[in-house]
This record gives sequence, C-alpha cells and structure tokens, in this order.
Amino acid sequence: MDARVARIKSMGLKKSQRSGALILILLSLSSTAQEISAPIAAPEAHSTGETPSPEGPEIAPPAPIAAPAYAQKLRDAGFTCSDDSLSYTCIGKLSPYPGKVALVFSKTAPKLTKGWTHLHGYRLGLNRDKSFQNLLDDFKFGSLLNQNGLNDTVMLIPESQGKNATHLSYFTGSAPYEKLYKAAGTALGEATLGFETLSGHSGAFKPIGNILRTEGARVKKVIFYDASYYSPDALDSVAKWTKTRDGSKFINMYRKNTATGKGQSYLKGKLATTDRWSSIAVSEDSNHWDMVEKNFSKAL
Repeated sequence: MDARVARIKSMGLKKSQRSGALILILLSLSSTAQEISAPIAAPEAHSTGETPSPEGPEIAPPAPIAAPAYAQKLRDAGFTCSDDSLSYTCIGKLSPYPGKVALVFSKTAPKLTKGWTHLHGYRLGLNRDKSFQNLLDDFKFGSLLNQNGLNDTVMLIPESQGKNATHLSYFTGSAPYEKLYKAAGTALGEATLGFETLSGHSGAFKPIGNILRTEGARVKKVIFYDASYYSPDALDSVAKWTKTRDGSKFINMYRKNTATGKGQSYLKGKLATTDRWSSIAVSEDSNHWDMVEKNFSKAL
C-alpha cells in the first residue's frame, strides 16, 4: 500500500484527486481481505442418482415372515392348523402315506429350507397315545425348534398305529421316504426341500433301519432317543449307514441298564472304527418326551 500512495503523490494530482485515489486503494484492499478469509467451497460432487443418507448406508429390511403363508397353503390342502405363541402344528394327509402326518414349524419362519423327520414309538392304547394331537403336545416340537434357533426347519411327524405298524408297512418298497418328504415340500410350496435329519424314539428303530437300508443316501443325520433296542437287523443297518455314508452323523441317546443300554453295547462294537457317531447316557426314569426336550440341543 505504501508504494501505491507514494506513486499517487508523485503524479502531481490535486488534493481532492489524491483523496479519491486513496479511497479506491482502501476499497481494493478490503475486498481482497474478504476473499482470503472466505471458506473454500468443497468440490462439487458428481451425482450418483441416489439421495445420501445422513445416517450412513441404508440397511435392508428383514425378510418377511412366511410362516402364515405356509400355514394357509396347508389349510388349502386340507390340513387342520393350530398355533400357539411360538409355532404352527398342521395335521393332515400326504399321499401316498396311509396315515396322518404333522408338519410343525416356527411362527417366525422367513423361509423353510431344512426338513427333519421324527418317527414316534409304539402306540399301545394308553391315554397319552389315543390322540395324535396329545402326542404332539407332549413332545413340544414347535417350542424346541424356537428355543434352538431352528426357524428355518420344518418337522415332519408321520403317525403310526400299534407297534409302529404303519411305519413298518409304509417304509418298504420303492423310495417311500423320498415320496413322503417330497409331498411335504410340495404342500408347503417348497418343492426342493430335503429332510436330511431323521430321528425317532423307542420303537422307531425298526422303521428307521428300513429307511437307512434302502434310502440312506437321502439322510445325513440320525438321532435315537432311547431307540437302540437290541435288534441286530435294525442296528446293523444303522451301523452300516454310519460307516459308509459320507458326512454321516449318528447320535444315540440310551438308558443304562435297559434294553437300549444293551443295544448301545452292540453298536459300540460295530462302530469302534469310526468317529461319525456319539452316545449319550440319559436318566433311566425319564419319559420319552422329557428325554427329547432335555437333550434336543445336544443332537444339533
């Protein structure tokens, strides 16, 4: 600024002209100072066509719960569906199975992707055996699915009469297991659903042996709940499947000092060379539904 003032004085201007020139210099300096102190604007962002979120990227909404739709499909197919706060239990018929079947699944199921078949034991005419619904109520399969985070799994329980007479007569011949679980998947609208877990309690050991003998490739896990009764024919089928089926897993829950304890000893000899199985001794005085409920998570 000093250099500018000296130049103006040397130009021989009148006093009024010099004052005007000085004012212009001061205004110029003021404008320059404002420009220097102004914040630097951020470079203009290229538009991506999306509205930025002040809270970060958007989170996808949870998958819609499909359980009510599954229940409605089954009702449309002639099933009777009951429900509680946790699950649906739907009872009906699936051709070609000759008896009733139950399909049990969580109320929070977003999509059913896994199947689990359970075969019950003898029906000897006791009060608890007279109603299929009573048997299902005792075992609380829906609660067990929820408590163990299996809301993607549907349980298939086919009813049998007498000493597993219906099971034994049906699970013979040409691919009966596949036909049953495919009928279940079709009824649910999930035609590709597989039922790779197979469990049973008490007298279910014989029909399970039949299934493994002819359709063992369709099963990956077998669980016995007090079902290892000494019967070499059935237990040999389980042992052979365990040793030869790639990726197989067999879990035997038995009662010591009982007929299933004897079967456990037999299996131990047959399966001594494989690590694809495990055994769990359970209380001798527990009934079957308590046994299943208390040990369900150990088989997962």
